[in-house]
Amino acid sequence: MRKILNVLMVLFIAVTIFTVNTKEVEAKSNGYYDFSCPVDQFELSYITDDGRFEKDSCYNSFSEARAAMEKKGSDYVVRNYNSQSPSMIVAMVSGKAYTYPARSGSATMNIYQDVEERYYNKKTYVANHYELDYEYTERAFSSGVGMIKVSLIGFDGYTDLEYTDLVPDKFIDNGLAIYLGGNDRTGADEQPFRVIVRRNYYTVNSEQELVYVYHRSYSNKSNSLDEEHKIVLGPAPSQFKSGKVYYSANGYDFYTDPQYDDYYTTYYPYYQYLPLRSKSNLSGDDLDSAFEELATSGESAMEGNGDLFVAAQEEYGINALLLYAMAAHESAWGTSYYALNRNNLFGWNAIDSDPNQASSFASLSQAIDEHAGYNLRKYTDIYNPLFFGTHLGNKGSGLNVKYASDPYWGMKIAAIAYSIDKENGTVDYGEYEFATVSEFDAEFRSASGKRLFTAQYGPYYQEAFTVIVLAKEGDETLVQSPNPLSGNTVYTTYEGSGPIEEVYDVVAYDFDESQCYIDSDSLSYSGDATVVPPTSSTIEVSFDEFFWSDS
Repeated sequence: MRKILNVLMVLFIAVTIFTVNTKEVEAKSNGYYDFSCPVDQFELSYITDDGRFEKDSCYNSFSEARAAMEKKGSDYVVRNYNSQSPSMIVAMVSGKAYTYPARSGSATMNIYQDVEERYYNKKTYVANHYELDYEYTERAFSSGVGMIKVSLIGFDGYTDLEYTDLVPDKFIDNGLAIYLGGNDRTGADEQPFRVIVRRNYYTVNSEQELVYVYHRSYSNKSNSLDEEHKIVLGPAPSQFKSGKVYYSANGYDFYTDPQYDDYYTTYYPYYQYLPLRSKSNLSGDDLDSAFEELATSGESAMEGNGDLFVAAQEEYGINALLLYAMAAHESAWGTSYYALNRNNLFGWNAIDSDPNQASSFASLSQAIDEHAGYNLRKYTDIYNPLFFGTHLGNKGSGLNVKYASDPYWGMKIAAIAYSIDKENGTVDYGEYEFATVSEFDAEFRSASGKRLFTAQYGPYYQEAFTVIVLAKEGDETLVQSPNPLSGNTVYTTYEGSGPIEEVYDVVAYDFDESQCYIDSDSLSYSGDATVVPPTSSTIEVSFDEFFWSDS
């Protein structure tokens, strides 16, 4: 009898296990894709050639699933049913991530320098529907949350998995459509939308100009939109070939492949990396004449006011061309409501969540002077937490790190500056030699040798800190100071910075007075561009015709 009972018990357990397993493999759907593992497990999925996901196996832990994926290769992904992304992908071997902070009810999302120390270390921010370079998934939980390692056009860090959509390279390379977006809490009610994702890249047009091409995909409730935008950054060095495609994760190191394996050159686009602590050769009349050719139609607060920007340059030490281009970008060439009704050319306090908080100014000259003499002084103040370099830059360095949620803000202003300069015969391009500070804690000293400040402007962070080179004097190089100087006195906007002069108002910048020294071996020069020569090899060929092309 006991033997019979044991047999029956074994059969009961087997049937029970079979029943559970049968339930586990029943495919579920979120309305866009199927999922065939228990909801608290991780599914290793194969990407089919038509853009579907087929279950390979189920795992209790994310680490096991990720390890299995890495062994299988780039055609596999790890998915979790509780992911907020319609594809449910939480890890992939390679691909792009797309931002979607609308899932949190916010217009922007943060990218943190460190995965744990979010508040002490540096961070930047970005809005919906922008491309991120995906590196790996740091962690993922069965609840659908986690952290991924990414790069946002120069800023390397970590961001929340749930506010992104992951798109494997197989979808991009093979032109496969994928669902993005959805779970919108901002009130826009954007549903998941199906698009074919395209990579951002650089190229050179027929006029030998460097062009950045970027894509944004989103939905306007009725249909999906895939927009392509082109930003003409300025003249391209001769090493860049017309019609060729280049890729860059940081905006100055260029590669010939989207995986950044084949390094090609290092080049800093001039207007994007020129320090604001410089002078333009353009007069007020030059700016006004360019306005007539380039500005949009309609009433404008900028029309005929080029002299105000040149005056601000001379008084407050901000390049007039870059200042003017910034106003043109922020105010649609002076035609915006806030420019016309509040003299606010620069969008101050017009935050993403409530633009109507935009500041008002008594006059246009007051707005320009305050922007050059104080607002931008905070971003060019090496002691201020907003400082990431004195150039326009991108999310890796410069004003763009903290100034705007648009990661291409610095590029767009550089492009306007170039267009204005081009209208005037390109008299500013190449006027200055600038170098990058290559030593993390390099000293800046006064003429008397007193240490004024160091290049360390944040915990363990420094990227593309450019300085104007004025003169090379033996082992030292004379450079333009980011902060206004008077002898050994450094003027700053930031409280608690040490034995310096704290001034929370507009401050004049004397170009001759505000110069300092740095060790020459602390600087790096990219020159026009540096190109890695191709690996030499010998092959035998036969041909009927022979001719020269490009030397």
